Amino acid sequence: MIRRFRSVVLLVALCTLPACAPRVTLVEGFGKEGRTLRVVNRDATRIPDRHGVRLSPAHGNGVAWVEGTEFRSGTIEVDVRGREEASQHYVGVAFHRSDDGTYEAAYVRPFNFRAADPLRKQHAVQYISLPDNDWPDLRKSSPEEFENPVDSSLDPNDWVRLRVVVTGDKIQIYVGALQASTLDVRKLGKLDGGQVGLWVGNDSGGDFANLAITAATGVRRTRLGLGDQRVGIAMMRTPDGPRPLSATSASCSPSTTSTRRSTGSCRRAWGCREAR
Repeated sequence: MIRRFRSVVLLVALCTLPACAPRVTLVEGFGKEGRTLRVVNRDATRIPDRHGVRLSPAHGNGVAWVEGTEFRSGTIEVDVRGREEASQHYVGVAFHRSDDGTYEAAYVRPFNFRAADPLRKQHAVQYISLPDNDWPDLRKSSPEEFENPVDSSLDPNDWVRLRVVVTGDKIQIYVGALQASTLDVRKLGKLDGGQVGLWVGNDSGGDFANLAITAATGVRRTRLGLGDQRVGIAMMRTPDGPRPLSATSASCSPSTTSTRRSTGSCRRAWGCREAR
């Protein structure tokens, strides 16, 4: 009994070490204004198409937080590109970051855009709020409420415009060029304000470009390090100028470690599961 207790204590202790948390990388000098992305659990490389960024596939969720952003309500827009590979590509945006495992996200599953199975087709766009309202929890507690099909004319292997509108307790998601919202749902949880990030799901990579954030009360649009650049209301710090793309690993100091642990278990925090 004592031996078993010691084994449990050792397992818990190991899970609290930095190895349990994803690797964090800072990507500097990105875009025309030298923005910084704080990349969690992924590698990021610049792609020439639209001055975009590519996040590598890896186990668990991945986010590239745009340093300096602070978003509460308004509109987030970005071009995303995945692949039509079953259960392999989940691409979208994260927002209202509390820590690296606590935030909201809206994303698409390109492999379900043109699925012949009506049930899979229904699961093409998704809204979640982590760690308590991941997609399996929502599918069980509120079947089909937080996901919907998309326009079948969209190419699952091409760039797709994703727009998320946050207004009070309401989330609207637009996929493609349609004027009507693709998914219109109630906001989950109590998160209110925080960073915006580029999001990929478990085992997924993805491409991103032309991120734009517009505050609900603002007039000007700001494009953040992904394509055209303008200084605006997104509260980005202004760098001295363009710098070469570089990446440095964040050390596992107490300050970074505390932000990389979620309020839930490792599995819950980093989304080590996905499906249809």
